Amino acid sequence: MREVFVIGIGMTAFGRFLDRPLSSLAEEAVRLALSDAAAVESQIEAIAFANATQGAMEGQYGIRGQVALQAMAFDAVPIINVENACASASTAFNVAMMQIQSGSVEVALAVGAEKMVSVDTALSMAAFEGSWDRAKKAATLERLAVLGKQMPTPPEEEVRESPHTVFMDIYSSFAKYHMARFGTTQRHLAEGRCQESSPFHPQSSVAISQGLQRGRGVGGEADCVAVNAADVLTHQRRGGGGGPVQRRGAVKFRSQPGRQGACLGTDEWRPAQSRGH
Repeated sequence: MREVFVIGIGMTAFGRFLDRPLSSLAEEAVRLALSDAAAVESQIEAIAFANATQGAMEGQYGIRGQVALQAMAFDAVPIINVENACASASTAFNVAMMQIQSGSVEVALAVGAEKMVSVDTALSMAAFEGSWDRAKKAATLERLAVLGKQMPTPPEEEVRESPHTVFMDIYSSFAKYHMARFGTTQRHLAEGRCQESSPFHPQSSVAISQGLQRGRGVGGEADCVAVNAADVLTHQRRGGGGGPVQRRGAVKFRSQPGRQGACLGTDEWRPAQSRGH
């Protein structure tokens, strides 16, 4: 099986972009990935586009990748649309990787694009409803109540409860179970989620860390944001004399048990400008 290398990545900032359509965010991520790979659109031979919520958010139930990327020069490139809930982007990455491993293409693009914020909060709530077994809603909520019963919600917090998705109930039950079993506190969860990662990533949402510093707890101000990312993948490339042409900073993808998207090693890749593009 052929080895696959990630030669370019791109990601938008986390944030609430009410004034930007999904296509704008996806295009930004793709252009950043192409620039990072020193590649151009004409070199992309296949695209795996991941999106889980635009059907519920905008009524765009089909051809989401074709619509989101229509402003780019991908007219003749096959686009495979992928939906797999929270694992959608990882699945798109896997699809792009398999395209190269099979020998079908040399260069593929994996895109994960979501915009789950709207002035109509009911749309954001509805976007989550299709990502669990709706036929077993009552039974699932009952199981969640049992899971978190050892750590009941304080009465004052129940009064403050606002409209939310069922996934908030799921996460809450898991957190309550962990608190009851291991003595975990709300601040432990907040510090582990925010302070260790957000300040060190230029594209992260600083509102969460700021909320923690102000004593606002886990949720902060960034409970629902949009972020888009893209990766350019390829098989090994060699120079005219048969020797490798190295590109500094590229990484080889290998799977590791219990981890998704682990990237290790180096790549052999010739940038677009060295091939007459």
